[in-house]
Amino acid sequence: MALQKPILGTIAAFDASGAQEIPFIVSSGDQVVQNRAVIRLGSTNEVVYDQIETTFELKHTIPANTLTNGNYYVITIYTLNAYGSISAPSAPVTFYCYTTPLFYFDNLPVNHVIMNSSYDFTLAYNQDEGETLDAYIVNVYDSSQTLIWTSNTVYPGSNGVPPTSFNIPVSGFSDGSLYYIRAMGQTTQQTELDTGYVLLTAIFSADNIYTRFSLLNNDCEGYIVITSNIVSLDGVSNPDPPVYINHEEVDLTGDDSYVTWENSFALYDKSTVRIWARDINPNSIVATFYNSGNPEEASVISEREYTENGTTYIYVELSYSSLNGTTGYVYSDPIVKPSSSDMVMIWIQKNYGMYDISIEEVGS
Repeated sequence: MALQKPILGTIAAFDASGAQEIPFIVSSGDQVVQNRAVIRLGSTNEVVYDQIETTFELKHTIPANTLTNGNYYVITIYTLNAYGSISAPSAPVTFYCYTTPLFYFDNLPVNHVIMNSSYDFTLAYNQDEGETLDAYIVNVYDSSQTLIWTSNTVYPGSNGVPPTSFNIPVSGFSDGSLYYIRAMGQTTQQTELDTGYVLLTAIFSADNIYTRFSLLNNDCEGYIVITSNIVSLDGVSNPDPPVYINHEEVDLTGDDSYVTWENSFALYDKSTVRIWARDINPNSIVATFYNSGNPEEASVISEREYTENGTTYIYVELSYSSLNGTTGYVYSDPIVKPSSSDMVMIWIQKNYGMYDISIEEVGS
């Protein structure tokens, strides 16, 4: 059998500062053991890359910083067999190199807390070389990441020229609920864009919860009612007094550091807990909740992390035990490990014997 002509598909624009795999297809013929890629600069037809790669896989990897962003190129692929024979060239395919676009929500509320049943999100898009945004869609999901609202696909046309932004009004949030919002898009040169799932919490009574005092003026009777919604819970710490960071955060990174609350705090059958933290010790216990009536019944939240392809990811694990002897584990989805200065929010929901847990980066 002879070598068959390889077939290249459409190549989406990519950032030349990173390595890029170019896949191709060979329908039959000899076993391919090497492939050759020849790339020409589109504006001059000058050969800027001509290399042979030894691999059984039907792809060629262009090393990082081989090409230059802002240019378009023409690539042709050849295949080689074990005897050194070379195939006919593939049909040439053009592609662009562009700097990775910015695509994000630029007006998320503080700590991602929505304080009303509606919110106007702003989706921002920018690209250094001016590549236009061709289409986008915004989806809202419930706590189980089931789709509950969509903008449907939007084609911005001339409004997609960067830098640009889009107003996305979303309504129907329910008090005390957890949501995710996610935007996906595509540029005119087929680069795929994705904000990822962004965690949101709806708390409509936030100002009542976090206001130290609420004043009601009974002017007809000549007095003012002062209501406090904040209760001070005295904890026991080690070391005592605890170490504070910027007079705002307790430093619990030491091996024996902790804070416990043994009074005036409880988790009920239906409970929601949020923990804000930063720079969590790897693979450590973040918090433990005990049943005061039965110390054997407890819920333990731990941070876990692992490294894959050079990137470190973290997630949270909830282990629980109950009065009837049931034990179990619940895990959040992993996220890329934030820097030590960035805050994460851990969200735990308990609905009798059912648990849900998540972790999300919420910025500095």
